[in-house]
Amino acid sequence: MRKIKNAPFWIGILIGIIIISGIVIFPIIIELNKPKPVYYIATDDTYYSGADFYETVNGNRSFLVAGRYINVSGSSFYYAFIKFDLKNIPKRWVKCEFSFYIYEYERNYWNANIVILSNEWNEEMNSFDIDSNLPTHSASDFSWEHNLGLQKINITDYIGDNESITIRIGAHGTYRSGGSLVFINNYMMIYSKEANTTIDKLPQLIWS
Repeated sequence: MRKIKNAPFWIGILIGIIIISGIVIFPIIIELNKPKPVYYIATDDTYYSGADFYETVNGNRSFLVAGRYINVSGSSFYYAFIKFDLKNIPKRWVKCEFSFYIYEYERNYWNANIVILSNEWNEEMNSFDIDSNLPTHSASDFSWEHNLGLQKINITDYIGDNESITIRIGAHGTYRSGGSLVFINNYMMIYSKEANTTIDKLPQLIWS
């Protein structure tokens, strides 16, 4: 039987090809097969507070307000509501992030909260109709210390089988000083889906 000349050399070449394939080629194949990000702009968004007397329709504004804010009616707590349709979500996805853009705020040492709700409403309703439609318990409550600019929060675990999902954004506006409760302005301004800005700054879900 004839021996192959330089057999160790060719075996080394083969092993090298296998190693290079594992390091370079296979990760590329995996990356190419990952689902591409899909962006879903909010279907409805609005904001309200007690200062609006629950009758104001704010669904056509270019901004959303969350937190304690002073306006012509006085200082009041505001809540922003952002709804997404989940009936036609991508077939292939691993992660879902809620993305929104804060372009103005007052205070920077507080935590805001994001509460995920499942309920039906639209931005043409007045505030009272929206408020009376909300469930008494939320699916989840997030807390984060915000900054100006684009914000992304992973809500993958809260999508479930819902046909829509509403994210309510609020903010703390009080602190205790010497045993007394002190009210402070503590708000953020967010671009709504009607804002005249770049598409990445509109409230949306990012599926990837």
